[in-house]
Amino acid sequence: MGLSTSSTAQPIAGSAASLRQRNSQAVLETLYRHGQSASAATPSLRVVELMRSTGLSRPTVETVAEGLTAQGWLTLGEPAEGGGRLGRPAKTYSFHARAGHVVGVDVGAHAVAVCVADLLGTRVALAREVVSPSTSAPRRLAALRRTLRGALETAGLRPSDPLALTAGTPGILDPSRRRILTSPGLAGWAEFDLLSALEDLVGCDVELENDANLAAVAERSVQHGDQHGEARPDPDDLIFLLLGERLGAGVIVNGQLVRGHHGASGELWNVRSGVRETAGDQRRPLGSIVNAPSLAHAAEQSPRPPAGRAGRGGERGGAEGAAPRTVDQIARELAHGISPVLLTLDLETVVLGGDLGEAGPALRQALAGELEDLVLYPPRVELSRLGVDAILAGAVLQSRAKVEREVLAQVVA
Repeated sequence: MGLSTSSTAQPIAGSAASLRQRNSQAVLETLYRHGQSASAATPSLRVVELMRSTGLSRPTVETVAEGLTAQGWLTLGEPAEGGGRLGRPAKTYSFHARAGHVVGVDVGAHAVAVCVADLLGTRVALAREVVSPSTSAPRRLAALRRTLRGALETAGLRPSDPLALTAGTPGILDPSRRRILTSPGLAGWAEFDLLSALEDLVGCDVELENDANLAAVAERSVQHGDQHGEARPDPDDLIFLLLGERLGAGVIVNGQLVRGHHGASGELWNVRSGVRETAGDQRRPLGSIVNAPSLAHAAEQSPRPPAGRAGRGGERGGAEGAAPRTVDQIARELAHGISPVLLTLDLETVVLGGDLGEAGPALRQALAGELEDLVLYPPRVELSRLGVDAILAGAVLQSRAKVEREVLAQVVA
């Protein structure tokens, strides 16, 4: 998601305006990316370093940097010893992260959360309010309004100040992501116009996104360590399994989020499991078996054996028609449910997230073992590094991406 060098005005190629825009974007993007770099010892760069990175002359870099500083996009740092002309300390510049702010929202079954972050993603304020799956849509919105107001006040911002807001919500969104089509886990939520309600609360553009999709986006941005503790590149192909009151998934292929033709990609709830309904011959939906409450109950009722995978090779879900009673049996149902997706897309990584509780490590180990028997190239199975904050982190990332495309890409010194 790089900063674009194009402009809405589309200046004539080779014109003075076009040249100014390219030079401005070169300096701004260099400092923006440098500020994001976890390996950078300091957020500032000297003029000579900007010259080296952008290929621009000293007078051009100095003119552009001074202009961007006057506009508030850069800050002039403490002079650095060495590198200055005539023995003078060299000027240093850094991207001004607090030049603007973005908002991420997580509307969950049990809580509403709001995060305010600066333009480099540093958290400025966080607010949560407890709700329940049965909370009505108007009451849930009232909780969201209070939480958003509190987070903005903590950050010292007015409702008109944020540059972008992204809200994660359970359920299926229409392809334009302006309307919630279905959200069975939240009372009355599908009939509620969340987008318009949020637009009335802030003075910026608002985007809606499925919560599991946002969690997948956030998880991909996390540097995962390998078995030796060394960092690996962000995975380009992964599925994030979100276990809450329901089961959802976010899928990323070739580095791009997959939403599907109807916006229903990752809706694993209705995949049929190997467990039959109590009455009749119909098999139960996977999501009624693989979810946070079922996992917690299984962990309490039947701790995993200290070695091996209990019941491997036995009937799925224990006795025919019986609900899973152990973490291993839940892992087996989940493995059979997602294996067609893994075989079809050849995904590199499976990430388990949501409310896993203490059963998370056991579920990860059992799922990895089950998948070895079901797919041609077994993926890595990992626990979310972001935990309950994954959806919020994804919402902030999406808001920042929007600011990159629609605000920073238009800046001209």
